[in-house]
Amino acid sequence: MEWVKRQFIGTRKTQQDSIEVGGTEKGLLIAVCDGMGSREKAAESSHYAAQTMVQGYLSLGPEDISEYLSEAAEQIDSDIYDQFGGDGGTTGVFIHLTGRELRWVSVGDSRLYIYRNNVLTPITHDHNYKYVLDNDLDEAANSFSAEKNQIESLVSYLGMGGLYLLDVSAGPLTLCENDVLLVTSDGLYKAIHDEGIHFVLSKHFAVNGVLCGNVSSAADDLINCVKVIDGRKVDNTSFVLIKI
Repeated sequence: MEWVKRQFIGTRKTQQDSIEVGGTEKGLLIAVCDGMGSREKAAESSHYAAQTMVQGYLSLGPEDISEYLSEAAEQIDSDIYDQFGGDGGTTGVFIHLTGRELRWVSVGDSRLYIYRNNVLTPITHDHNYKYVLDNDLDEAANSFSAEKNQIESLVSYLGMGGLYLLDVSAGPLTLCENDVLLVTSDGLYKAIHDEGIHFVLSKHFAVNGVLCGNVSSAADDLINCVKVIDGRKVDNTSFVLIKI
């Protein structure tokens, strides 16, 4: 397995994304968090969430990793709310790899993708108002009625003091040799969209998964596609790219 990480501040004044990676004999845990730009404590929230998830994992005993991921996400949500109240908030996508077994938890609109045999598949959901409408979540539709004109407004995030939506893998997903995983904040896919991500990865990974270049050069191409955007605002962008 090979992995690399990349970050770009974009046109924002500060970097509010955080990446943490921790490995033990149990496997590898990767955290990518994106502080909510409208909150004063956005950067602190994302840093706390990523660091706390990984530090907890490094000290974890033989407990089931799936239970740890979901329970830790709930606790982090509570901690950020207690520390910062309405001034804090962050998305978070957390993945765990043991051999070819993949588990994950996500909150918000940071994403996990799998690229396999020239197909790019998003694994997580974006927990925004569009998701509420698309899935006819009546209770949430009433609760978030004030956000109807803001289709991308988050309805679940770490720091809200009680998570409404949480993506949790039902069990380990078995990966194939040469699968490519992308764990990313929304800065990447909002800048170059899924089509752009697919185009870049297809240049580096053949249909049968054989590596044409290397993970580092593929990551460089992805981040450079964001860096060359001109004429509009570009969000913080952070991601980890992994080849199995």
